Amino acid sequence: MSKLLERAISRVRALPEERQEELAEIMLDLAENQSNWEPSSSERAEIELAQRETREGDFASDQEMAELWRHLAR
Repeated sequence: MSKLLERAISRVRALPEERQEELAEIMLDLAENQSNWEPSSSERAEIELAQRETREGDFASDQEMAELWRHLAR
């Protein structure tokens, strides 16, 4: 695995699970189809937002995640 891919996966691990799933689907599609995939404008905006949040260290705290899971379990 390339160092760049290792770095990307390391950053993705810090993202919310839903975002991880979206990125995993994109990666699998690219690997399986070897297509020249281009994100839509809304996908590009979401990717840019995720990159900015990652650079700024803007992640949900453990407490915020616990509260979210409690809320969703209701």
